[in-house]
Amino acid sequence: MRRLMLFSALAVLIAAPATFATRDDDNRYGIGLQWVDPVAYGPSFTMDLFDLPMSIQGVLGLNDFPAPVARVRYVFAGRRYLDGYAYGAIGAYDDDGRHDEDDGLRLFAGVGAGVEWDWRDADESLPPISWSLELGLNDTDLSFGFGVHYTF
Repeated sequence: MRRLMLFSALAVLIAAPATFATRDDDNRYGIGLQWVDPVAYGPSFTMDLFDLPMSIQGVLGLNDFPAPVARVRYVFAGRRYLDGYAYGAIGAYDDDGRHDEDDGLRLFAGVGAGVEWDWRDADESLPPISWSLELGLNDTDLSFGFGVHYTF
């Protein structure tokens, strides 16, 4: 588990300086909450990558054991405040008795698709908060997720 957390932190530290150095538009980072059933729910951070239609997302799962989830999202062109996306994810989750009690922490990988809507679509005077809804498949189960992020 420590190796996975160390590897995830190292990957973000390597990617972040290059990403921050090339961003020149607004509202491309987000902080909020993400729920990905059945593997993780908790605080989340999103960051767009360069001028690509991609972003990365980290979720610190607060199930019975803090379990990290890293995701890469490919964003499809949409309306100004409404986008569709596909994602790939890797992470860990607390087994919590779904298999043998001795199994403990398990790794998973998954893919899925979702839609993200910024509620400024309804009224430009609202704060930059985006809502997401998604459906995915991973090696543990079919997954359903939603999230809310303040973008800056």
